Amino acid sequence: MSFGNGAGGSSEFKRQPNNAQACVPAAMVHHERSNLHNANQWSISRVILTVVGMIGLGIFFLVLYGLLHPNPAAEALRNSKAAVAFHLKDAGSAEYRNLRVYSMNAGRLVVCGEVNSRNSFGAMAGYVRFIGVNAGEAVVETDMVDRTSFDDLWATRGCTGSTGDLVMAE
Repeated sequence: MSFGNGAGGSSEFKRQPNNAQACVPAAMVHHERSNLHNANQWSISRVILTVVGMIGLGIFFLVLYGLLHPNPAAEALRNSKAAVAFHLKDAGSAEYRNLRVYSMNAGRLVVCGEVNSRNSFGAMAGYVRFIGVNAGEAVVETDMVDRTSFDDLWATRGCTGSTGDLVMAE
């Protein structure tokens, strides 16, 4: 079948297949494919960003909760270490071990442990026991003249674990 094109020539009309890509130039098909690829990348990026944001938000709320609800056992431990530091020649060299926080009657916390630090000669003096209470006061074994008195205090303050409930250990 021929049709006149007005220029004196004729062109042949052929029926195109019934798919959308046959009527679309190849450059547009490539452009649409790259847009689809970019859309997939954007979706993956948004998912990753959302997950990272949710993790960050979770960490923020955990920190906020920790600030609003401090751990009393951790505070007692920190206060006791500060109180023990006043009894040492070189508080900066202090090394702690066998730290235990016990809950006594009426919710009072007692911290028991051992501390080692440098003496006046610069040598490590050796581990000695200490007892700290929640109010930031401490008794160090070397401060007491009578060792039997400290042993009694160690037992009656719950440091043997017989009279109090263990709350925290380091």
